[in-house]
Amino acid sequence: MKNLVVTFCLIFLFSCKQSEYIIRGSVASHSPRYKIMLGSIINRDYKTSKSLGQNLRDLFAFELMERGYLLAPIPHIKKEKEVEASKDFSNLPMVLRRSTGEFLHEQLTNDRFLVEEEIPFLMENYRADYFVQGVISKQRDEKNLEKNEFHFLFLKIYDSQGQLFVMLQTSLEDSVLKEKTLLSQLAFSLVQNLDDKLNRKSK
Repeated sequence: MKNLVVTFCLIFLFSCKQSEYIIRGSVASHSPRYKIMLGSIINRDYKTSKSLGQNLRDLFAFELMERGYLLAPIPHIKKEKEVEASKDFSNLPMVLRRSTGEFLHEQLTNDRFLVEEEIPFLMENYRADYFVQGVISKQRDEKNLEKNEFHFLFLKIYDSQGQLFVMLQTSLEDSVLKEKTLLSQLAFSLVQNLDDKLNRKSK
């Protein structure tokens, strides 16, 4: 019986050790350095999980708050995107299908990559110092015999006039984006780099 109790305690302690985690918290500053509107970080390829860009965006937002930036909510502006009728195989009359709006799909500002013509309107009407959005693109190194896959990451930062002000880019091994600690470190490094460039601008 004594051995059974000892065994149970050891199993319990081991399971507790395995479930250790660290919680970090960040509070919005009452005297922010800059107000940043954070758009989407999208994937250019279908192989990369959509959640990857969303997770990186949230980690990036957290690190911005840690450095005293205020995050401005991005407005939900709807945009209708027409789908090519030739790619559909419905037998209904075309006139009827168009009248019901079958080929129109609404896309919100906060879940798509904005074209540069849209950004000045956004900055003028919703008052932010900077707007940030990015792209993740999966590639394969054809010159490498092992053909290792890697990702390009591009972040574009626009000023209050909607003009492209800073661009950050890096290439990453596939493993970096799959490991939570490395992904957090990536977000930290991106914000640190952006912070340095904004500090230089203000001097």
